[in-house]
Amino acid sequence: MVDQFISAVLYDSFTLIEKTRDRIKLGFSSHVVHLHLNPFRIDIIAGSEPVMSINARGLLNFEHYRRRK
Repeated sequence: MVDQFISAVLYDSFTLIEKTRDRIKLGFSSHVVHLHLNPFRIDIIAGSEPVMSINARGLLNFEHYRRRK
């Protein structure tokens, strides 16, 4: 299943399905990617079945870059 997703990403182009203030929904081939902005999360769906979710529990933290003094 993951191999199909990787080949779809490499050889197909994305289409914007929906864009709201909180979410972007992209489609390609038979896959759909949901980009949730706050909290940041990525859900990948193949057909109607969820395949992968990145940061599903919201534990991924980002820090701003600080220059060394």
